[in-house]
Amino acid sequence: MLRSRMLAALWLLLPPPSLLAQQKPQAPVFPSAVELVTVDAVVLDPKGQPVRGLVKEDFALSEDGKVQEVASFEAYDLGRARQQDEPAWPSRVATNVRTARAGARGFVILVDDLGLGQQNVPPLVEALAVFFETAFGDGDEVTFATTSGTSWWSARLPGGRADLTALLGKVQGGKPGDSSPDFMSEWEAYRIDAFEGISESPVGITTAGEEATLAVVPPGTDLTGRVVERWIGTHACAPEGARACAQMVRMRAMEKNSLRRDRTRAVIGGVERAVFSLTGVRGRKELLLLSEGFLYDQELPTVRAVAGICRDANVVVNFLDVRGLVASIDEGTAAFGGRPPNPRELGLRQVERMSFEIEGSVALAEDTGGLAITNTNDLAGAARRVVDESRAYYLLGYYPPPGKGPRDWRSVKVQVGRPGLRVRARKGYTLPRPATSETSVPATSGKHQKSRNAAPPDSLSPIPDVSRALLNAHDADAIPLRAMAYVFDERKPGTARVLVAVEADLHGLPFAPGGSKARATLALTLASVHRDSGATSRSDQRIEVSLDAERTPGWSRFTREFDLPPGVAQVRVVLREEKSGRLGAVTTRFEVPPTGGLRLSTPILTDEVSKEDGRLQPVLQARRTFRAAGFLYCQLQVFGAGSDPQGGGPKVAASYVLLDHSGTVLRRGAPSLIAAAPGGSVVRLVGLPLEGLASGEYELVFRVEDKLSARILESTESFRLENSPAS
Repeated sequence: MLRSRMLAALWLLLPPPSLLAQQKPQAPVFPSAVELVTVDAVVLDPKGQPVRGLVKEDFALSEDGKVQEVASFEAYDLGRARQQDEPAWPSRVATNVRTARAGARGFVILVDDLGLGQQNVPPLVEALAVFFETAFGDGDEVTFATTSGTSWWSARLPGGRADLTALLGKVQGGKPGDSSPDFMSEWEAYRIDAFEGISESPVGITTAGEEATLAVVPPGTDLTGRVVERWIGTHACAPEGARACAQMVRMRAMEKNSLRRDRTRAVIGGVERAVFSLTGVRGRKELLLLSEGFLYDQELPTVRAVAGICRDANVVVNFLDVRGLVASIDEGTAAFGGRPPNPRELGLRQVERMSFEIEGSVALAEDTGGLAITNTNDLAGAARRVVDESRAYYLLGYYPPPGKGPRDWRSVKVQVGRPGLRVRARKGYTLPRPATSETSVPATSGKHQKSRNAAPPDSLSPIPDVSRALLNAHDADAIPLRAMAYVFDERKPGTARVLVAVEADLHGLPFAPGGSKARATLALTLASVHRDSGATSRSDQRIEVSLDAERTPGWSRFTREFDLPPGVAQVRVVLREEKSGRLGAVTTRFEVPPTGGLRLSTPILTDEVSKEDGRLQPVLQARRTFRAAGFLYCQLQVFGAGSDPQGGGPKVAASYVLLDHSGTVLRRGAPSLIAAAPGGSVVRLVGLPLEGLASGEYELVFRVEDKLSARILESTESFRLENSPAS
């Protein structure tokens, strides 16, 4: 099928080369929805402001011109108030156990950097920086991605705002300039390659294969001849003569049109991947495509296919033309090498820039009920308009009438019976095709892969809901999870060893009885993404959990290891129970400090220890809440300390203070030298008695001094004590 062929060609859906011999690339599987068709509708007043307070009876809905009964109706008013349950910055412990966010929305910011001219990069970056700072509300979930694959990063606001802004520094234009003497526009290349020589009739423009517009090229004049005239006039191919130049023009058209089609596939594939990641997530979901646009290519009938997928996921696509105000005719002379412009030729170029070369992207936005914002220099304001309009919307559901197949386009129209109001809603859809059967993650003792692709590598998971959960910022809470990353030593040059602790509440999962044991099978996937380099790594494991039949399942603990370069990283954790399909997902964000020099590990705080080789070892936990009883064990490791030239080894002293929420010192450990462990590691383990401490917030401050270099480092760890048992 067309969609499968498209996806197989795209960077963002190809498996790593090492896996090509093991499995075929698989297109995303979208969930089937044969019951209710849902349509998002934004209603605007004459000033362009969202209208609130409408009821079901205010709406009329029709499909293919026939009125349909509105079977379900929901009104959403998110207002402008910010949520208060989100921390200003992500805490060390990530969890999907949190209060519901009624005001949360899902956004994907997709930058078409493959088709971005370098001159448009600075204004785009500047506009997005303003947009990220001002547009979103706390709790909104945002994914930033590029069509080239250099970025795929998901974050929840406000904590993730700085990461989104940092990613803007990676955006580069991948589209060559068009001021060379042998310039050829994408529209010219498309028309010459696809239609020139096929017919002697005038070349015309066709929109969406339906409505013909006025032919721009005069009768009797083909585009090849027009380009030959221009090239000879600028000496691009003058020595070869008109006939040889015409052959050069056709060859260039074939080459440029092939590159254009590859870019269009990448854009459509990026949209499809983003839509796939949002499928099944409730709430308003908007995709903002920032691009110079793409043609409506009749040989790539992908727009309506993607519009049908957007209907399944209830995602709205918005197109923002990053070219800004289209240049005047005088400004266009630069594209023709400074020679006196042919007015007819300049007029053609203007029409191309204003309409034809963005025709496909405009159609995609309009078919999904989104905005197509063009010819403006206020990109930040345009993007803000999309976000603001999504604060109030209506969700209408109806049952599709029979008579059309899954591939057939169904036109939809939503109207409001109040004067002066206008409705923005999708123009149509196609019914979903039957989904393929789901398969399980293959049994493995811990498959691990690495990739330079910025998108989380999901090719190992043919299970659609696992692949989808890896790609977005939304926490799935069918299985409660906690996750925390611990950064340790430099095991490989230039990278640090990172252990990710995962804790899962297995209570309520369907453990199957089997004699004296009850069993469940879990698929655990961890995918890491490095923000600045785009490097990714992934671990997959199938886990068999068995319990005594009379025992109630509780929290279980797992750890996975990565080697990551310095900088900001995040690890997406997805846990799925195979029998029921219940799934939990959460993202932990952390920073790997530069390797080399004096540095500290992530402090380990735990209320559990084990004994190994006669030494107490702390048990890694993914929590910072403990019971106010017994001991709290705290371990810190020091790296890069100098060695005594007299052979005495490192001389590192450590101390600590325990503070309550008011800053009062409750416990204090005086500075003392750390005795190097076997192998030379410098580790300090402290046991703090917790008896007598009240429930509340605390801080543990470690102070480490390298006596040989006189360098001092501090590390502050926050935690909470509760009188009730911690879980």
